[in-house]
Amino acid sequence: MTDVTLSKAVRANLLHLQNTAKMMDRTQERLATGLKVNSALDNPTNFFTASALKARSKDLDLLMDAISNGVQTLQAADKGISAISKLVEAAQATARQALQTTPTVQQPVRQAGSVTTVNLSALTIAGAQPAQPATIATANLTGFTAAAAQPPGPAEGTVDLGAAGNATAMTNGFADGTTLSFTDGTDTYTIYFHDNDSGAVTPPEIGIDVSGGKDIDTVLSEIQAAIAGNADGFNDFTIAMSGTDVVFSMGTNLDDTLTVAGTSGAATAMAGAYAPDPGAPATTGSFTINGHTVTIAPGDGLTEVMAAFQAAEAASGGTTAFTVSESGGVITVEAVGTNSLVIAGDNTAVNAVGLSSGTVNQTPAVASQAGTITINGVDVAIDVGDQAGDILAKLQAAAATSAGTNQFTVTGNGGFITIEGVGSNSVQIGGTAATLQATGLTAGNHLGAPTGTTVEVVNPKRREMVTQYNELLQQISDMTKDASFNGVNLINGDNLEVLFNEDGTSRLVIQGVAFDALNLNLLELPADGFDATVDIESTLSTLKDALGTLRTQASRFGANLTVVEARQNFTKQMINTLESGAANLTLADTNEEAANMLALQTRQQLSQTALSLASQADQSVLRLFG
Repeated sequence: MTDVTLSKAVRANLLHLQNTAKMMDRTQERLATGLKVNSALDNPTNFFTASALKARSKDLDLLMDAISNGVQTLQAADKGISAISKLVEAAQATARQALQTTPTVQQPVRQAGSVTTVNLSALTIAGAQPAQPATIATANLTGFTAAAAQPPGPAEGTVDLGAAGNATAMTNGFADGTTLSFTDGTDTYTIYFHDNDSGAVTPPEIGIDVSGGKDIDTVLSEIQAAIAGNADGFNDFTIAMSGTDVVFSMGTNLDDTLTVAGTSGAATAMAGAYAPDPGAPATTGSFTINGHTVTIAPGDGLTEVMAAFQAAEAASGGTTAFTVSESGGVITVEAVGTNSLVIAGDNTAVNAVGLSSGTVNQTPAVASQAGTITINGVDVAIDVGDQAGDILAKLQAAAATSAGTNQFTVTGNGGFITIEGVGSNSVQIGGTAATLQATGLTAGNHLGAPTGTTVEVVNPKRREMVTQYNELLQQISDMTKDASFNGVNLINGDNLEVLFNEDGTSRLVIQGVAFDALNLNLLELPADGFDATVDIESTLSTLKDALGTLRTQASRFGANLTVVEARQNFTKQMINTLESGAANLTLADTNEEAANMLALQTRQQLSQTALSLASQADQSVLRLFG
């Protein structure tokens, strides 16, 4: 392709026209997007600064939802505290109302005789039960191993010379003329303490010089040295001092008792007879069950012990028969039929497997509770298996047949059966003793109270108000559970953490509380909780404290809510500031850009006219060839 050569004028006008078109494209883009910086190419500094501001604004905007939830959670807790406070105030009103009532009232006594049984709600009249065989369950022998015997040890003794009663001996020490003797069962060896008087020592006595007021440690060390060096066999035991304890031992002599005697002072404090350590016997031996031998040997475990029991069981029979079973390491011995179980023999072996020597008899039979109840001469038959409803129906049927001076009525309420004489009638109770006891009735003549008799009783209004009070406490606990927002309940022990900036360095942790009745120290009252005036006053004091606690916490939550709402408003304003800053860096002035577009359009038209004029010069050359 041959290059086209443009004249200078045409090329100049063409370039101007191209530049104008380029500027028009940029102006159109600004008008279309509203931004004067659409990419980093337009203005790198403004573009990246605006992007950072927008990113932070977006992060803060995301936090706004969490802050808003925090506000609602605090408001829910505040509303919950307000509602609980009203319930506490209602409880106060109930207690004050109880306080205003009289503690007791006079109540007329029924004129007719009346009898109320025990609560029969769960009663079923029992039938006779047969005698049960004697049964013994041993200890759990899962890890049992019968122990081997341990050999005896020598006679040993420890005397605390610093203990109460020996303090004087410690002070006096070993005075001149004091003796201390040791008897090993055959020979007696005496230590003679003297004040530089060696002539008083007669072998096999050992002399110890105590002149100069030697202390006990030194004296005992010299005794020990003298014993070790004695040639007459006076060396079968040791003696030493440990703190304030004198420790002595017969050494290898395992059979003899060590007897220590002294004439005065510390020697007397050590006096006494010390027998050899007997050692531990082996868990071995034989015992009998109903006369049949069970042998336990050292090293036996559950399997061997069970086999020994089973061998004895196999040999039993007739009046001595018994059975043995094992489950989970527990061995159960049970007599057959009505037999007794008689355990006798070596108590070491008996105790090792969890048994005790002696006789275990069968459980005696239990007689049926069925029988007859007589009320004012009318018999009521009670059968085995009768329950509260059956007994009530039978008693009411009997009451329907009564008349005249023997007439009575029977009512039932909540499992309680009340028998009442009509008018001034008494209620005469009789019948089978076991059945009377089972139904809670007492035999005898139950007389009516004289006409006009009254009795002072607790005001029933106070009892009613206890019920109302306890119902309010339950509502307080229920209210506490319902004051949650978005799964967080600040008055039921939950905590709330609200973040205020994008990197989490600014936050508020709100500690929750538990405001159910129990944690407000509002305890459910017993039925007699308002009987005494002092108890009501104590309850009112507790309610006052609970209200104070609620109001204090409401104030804390209010302060927290103020902080969260202030941060919420601040964050909103900060978002606007960041968005405005980003806009200032990137937004275009549409008025300016519109004016620029109009000027560029005019320039384009003028450039096109200039280009047309420049090209006419080239066209005039063509006319020369026409």
